[in-house]
Amino acid sequence: MSGTGHAKAGVAGLGLAGALLCAAPASALTLAECERTTHISHGGEADHMDHGDGWVSWTGWWEQEGSYAELHVAQCRDHRLAVSRLKEERIADRTFDRRRAGGEVFERHMRRSTPLRAIDELAEQLTAAGGETRLGPLLDEPCACAAAYPGARGDLPPFELN
Repeated sequence: MSGTGHAKAGVAGLGLAGALLCAAPASALTLAECERTTHISHGGEADHMDHGDGWVSWTGWWEQEGSYAELHVAQCRDHRLAVSRLKEERIADRTFDRRRAGGEVFERHMRRSTPLRAIDELAEQLTAAGGETRLGPLLDEPCACAAAYPGARGDLPPFELN
C-alpha cells in the first residue's frame, strides 16, 4: 500500500469524532490546507481539528521501511504540545497499535468543558492508555494553530506553508 494510503488507514483508526470539529475563525490559512505531506511522500500531517478555546489536534504519520501514527494535541494559547505515538510498525523492531485506546482517551478529554481540560492531564491519560507521550512547549507555531488561532502565536516563529 502506498504511504498516503497507509497513512489514511492509520489516521482513520484514531477514531476522532467529526462532531468535535468546530468552525475555525476566518484567516488566510485553513485547517484543510494543513493536511499535507511534509517529507517527500514518507511522512505528513492529517486530520487537523479545532476543538475550541485554543485546542487543536492533528495526526502525524510516517511510512518508509516502517510506519507510525502520532496524535498531536496543542493548546495554542498556552503554547503547549502533547505528542502520543499510538501506532508503530517495524520501527526499532517494535510493532503496536494503541489508536483505539488513545482515541477514546482523547475524545473523552475533549468532551469536557474547556475550563476542565488540562494538557498535562491529557498527556498522563494517554501514557496510561499505553501511548508513548511527550509533553512540552511549542517551539514554533503549528499549522493548526496558525489556521484556527492566528492571534495566539505570541513570540513563536510563525508557521509557513511550504
